[in-house]
Amino acid sequence: MNLKIQGQLLHVQELCQQRMQFAKDKGLSTTAAAGWLLAIWSESLAEMNKLDDASDLVEKSLKLTEHGGD
Repeated sequence: MNLKIQGQLLHVQELCQQRMQFAKDKGLSTTAAAGWLLAIWSESLAEMNKLDDASDLVEKSLKLTEHGGD
């Protein structure tokens, strides 16, 4: 069972934030994989009704993933 289903959206957001920081530290924050991470993060924000923040991350996610591979 994933964390979203278990109602642990804050934990999902913390994990996403940590992973994005790791990606930035390793120079990977502009990859498609980072875009997918942003998509997961934005979904958790939307579930918590933080729609402006979710929208911002969706836009970033789309820019990173629209071209496919890394």
